[in-house]
Amino acid sequence: MFSNNKMTLQFSPVLKNKKGIYKTCTVAEYENICKKTKAGFELIPDDKPVKLYFDIDYKTLISADEEYYPETIPEIIRIAKEKITEVLKTDTDVVPQFAVKTACSPNYVIDGEHYWCYSIHIIVANITAMKRLQDKMIDKWNEKMRETDYVDYLPQNKPFFDTQIYDKNRKLRSAYCNKEGQDRPMILVEGSFADSVISVYGDDAVEIPEPEPEPEPELQNVVVSLDDNRYDIIKKCCDHHLFDAKVDT
Repeated sequence: MFSNNKMTLQFSPVLKNKKGIYKTCTVAEYENICKKTKAGFELIPDDKPVKLYFDIDYKTLISADEEYYPETIPEIIRIAKEKITEVLKTDTDVVPQFAVKTACSPNYVIDGEHYWCYSIHIIVANITAMKRLQDKMIDKWNEKMRETDYVDYLPQNKPFFDTQIYDKNRKLRSAYCNKEGQDRPMILVEGSFADSVISVYGDDAVEIPEPEPEPEPELQNVVVSLDDNRYDIIKKCCDHHLFDAKVDT
């Protein structure tokens, strides 16, 4: 178990929470709420580390009678977990523990058109990082995924992981829950409900630290005489490395 059931989280019963009003409860209470109401969207905090989380979304237009291949989703999950494990074991020396949720619609109708669409949430239950750091890392994660065979299952011109889920006040749909007006619940396919909660984790979780900011360059005084011409002033600035330029002597 990589979450503390006694710690609290914040959630909204609707995804579009325009008033910004959230409810607070423990993980155990939240699990009961999600099972009962099928409406739970966890608020991902901006000011503290959270579990590493990834989202894979795919939607493609199909004909009404097109065959659906259910083995695609497990293959995509396998590819993602293998690459995440490879990278994290190298960078942190920690073997990641996963929770995985999926929501799939083999023939979802939007405005009369038929789509095959799915959403996969992959949570690393025992490794955390600030959300702003995860936002900075996501493009590198997508570069790493290009080393895999995911193009056998997803379009090559589409990033493997969604890059838009690390913004301020982000909410993510929790296990057992539907989006409003849909009957496509998130199904927990790996790990426990507590492991799938992103904002609550156990004391044994390992944090990926943010890199130290680069030091500001030291300001240097350049003494310029009123008698200096423009050439002399530029040369003095170059000698003090105040900007990149070369002055022939």
